[in-house]
Amino acid sequence: MTSSEFFEKMPLRSVYLYRPPKAGAVTRSFLRAAGIEQVFYYAYARHAIRVGLVSVGVGTGDQVLVPSFICRDVLAAISSLGAKPVFYAVTEALSPSLPPDRWPQAKSVLAVNYFGFPQDLAPFREYAQRTGAVVVEDNAHGLFSRDEQGSFLGTRGDLGVFSFRKTIPLINGAGLVINARQKIVSTPQQMSWVGMSRGERARQEAKSCLARLIPWISDRPISWSIKAIGLLRSARSARSVRQPDWEAEMPTPSATSEGIVACLKNFPWELEVERRRHLYMRLSDEMRQPDVRPVFSTLLAGVAPYAFCFYLSPASHDVVAKKIQGLGLRLINWPDLPVSVRQDCPDFYRNVWAIPFMW
Repeated sequence: MTSSEFFEKMPLRSVYLYRPPKAGAVTRSFLRAAGIEQVFYYAYARHAIRVGLVSVGVGTGDQVLVPSFICRDVLAAISSLGAKPVFYAVTEALSPSLPPDRWPQAKSVLAVNYFGFPQDLAPFREYAQRTGAVVVEDNAHGLFSRDEQGSFLGTRGDLGVFSFRKTIPLINGAGLVINARQKIVSTPQQMSWVGMSRGERARQEAKSCLARLIPWISDRPISWSIKAIGLLRSARSARSVRQPDWEAEMPTPSATSEGIVACLKNFPWELEVERRRHLYMRLSDEMRQPDVRPVFSTLLAGVAPYAFCFYLSPASHDVVAKKIQGLGLRLINWPDLPVSVRQDCPDFYRNVWAIPFMW
C-alpha cells in the first residue's frame, strides 16, 4: 500500500494518533535538507524569541514591531527584556495592511508564518534595509514548510524561531536559528541539557498512553476528552486574560525534551508533510459550506500546514463546532489576542478557527 492509499483510508479522527512507521523507514535529516548548520535549543518558542532578541542587542527601551494578530504570549518574551512591543495591522490574508514605509520605527520586526503558510518577506526586507531592523521569522507553526521558491521557512529571516513540539510529538522543544551572523552582537546561550522534571515526564507518558488508546475506543469518549481539554484551556486562558499583556505566561526555563536532536535527525518529515497536506485537502472538502471560509485560498506546493484554518461567523459557530466534534476533531480559536489589541481589533481577528493536525 502506498502512503497516499494509506492516508486515504485513514479515519479523520486518527489525525491525533498517526505516527509514521519506524521499522525500515529511510529518511534524510530535516536539518540537513534545510541547510541548517546549528540550532540553539529551548523548552518553548518564547524562550527562543527572547534569547534571539538579546543576541541582536534588543534591550530596555527598544521597540520590537510585531503583528497585532498575534498570541499574547509573544509579548512576554519582549517585555521581559524591558523592550516595548509596537504593532502593525494585518489583512484577512494575514499579511501587513500598510506598506513598510508607514511602519513605526523599531530595532527588530517579527514576521509570522501563520499556520505553516509562508509570509511574504519582501516588505520586511525593505523595512530592514531602510531602518536597520533585524527580521525575526516566527516559524512556530511552519516546521517542514517551504515557500514558492523552495526555501524552508525559518531560514529566510535574520533569525528563525521554531516550535518543534507543535509539529512532532514532544512535551516541549523549540529552536533558534541564526541566518545572519553579521547582525549578532552576543552569542546565544544554549539551554541546559538535563532531564525533564517528574511532572513533564508524567505528562509525556500520559499523552503517549492516550494516543495508544484512542484507536480502540469509540468517538464519544474522544469527543469527551477533547471537550475536557478545551474547557481546561479556556479556563486557563480566562485567568490569563485578567493579567496585563506583559505578565502573559513566560514559563520558567526548563530542560528541553530528551531526544529532540535524534528526533529531528530521524523523524520521517517528508512523510509527515504528505500526511498533513492530505488531511488539509480532506478537511477542505469536508468543511465546504457557506459559513466556512478558509484563511488561505490555496495550499501551496511546499506547505506543511499546521492546521486547517478558516473564518467562521459567531452565528454559525455552534453548528460547525458540533460537526467537527462529530468527526472526533478538536476546534480551537487562535490566537489568544493581547488585551490591548482585543479591545478595538477588526472582527475577523476574533473569528479565526483551526483544526490542528496533532493532539
